[in-house]
Amino acid sequence: MTGYGSHTSQTRALTSAAIDARDFLRARKDRQNRAHLPAGTLVAIAGGKGVSDTGIVWATLDDARAKYADMVLVHGGGPGTEKIAASWAAARGVHQIVCRPNWDAHGRAAPFRRNDDLLNLLPKGIIAFPGTGVTANLVDKARQLGIPVHKVAFVSRADPPSPPRPARVRGGGALRRESGVPAASRRDEAPDRRPARAWRSPTATRRRRTATRRSPSMPR
Repeated sequence: MTGYGSHTSQTRALTSAAIDARDFLRARKDRQNRAHLPAGTLVAIAGGKGVSDTGIVWATLDDARAKYADMVLVHGGGPGTEKIAASWAAARGVHQIVCRPNWDAHGRAAPFRRNDDLLNLLPKGIIAFPGTGVTANLVDKARQLGIPVHKVAFVSRADPPSPPRPARVRGGGALRRESGVPAASRRDEAPDRRPARAWRSPTATRRRRTATRRSPSMPR
């Protein structure tokens, strides 16, 4: 009867406070979910599908696992960053928790609701690779909850750096490009475009001026 009396006292204690049914159901669901979670430190990763550098993603996750030996990887199961992370976890024997968006239930808001579900797991930290607004939303919400965020910014090896822009050089009356040649000034390279004049002696020049002044066709 001791157990019954204990139950009665607990029931009386509960009736003295108002408990929202939704909060109660949410707490019970959280306890059930946590009972099925693998033991370890949860570390989440997110990023866009444009990330293709496997080496950087694997190296970043290796660093995280060196810090947390019992690491459990949390991700959204998407392409790009999360797909590479899933392959890393499979190769390293690391447990994974996949939070996929529920498109049928939430429609276009599904990725953002997925972010909420992921953060409800309270991961130890978030590894954020470059991505879309969904990744930015996850980062902002994580910081509001006080969850550390490690942002990784990089240039993918699949995108080689663009070659240096050729210098612009003026010459020959037209604009031309010469790679690796410093731009020259107009005084050094541009030719004189004024028409050439024939050389005249000073005597011939004075005679021509005198004839011009005496010409009857010129107005006075």
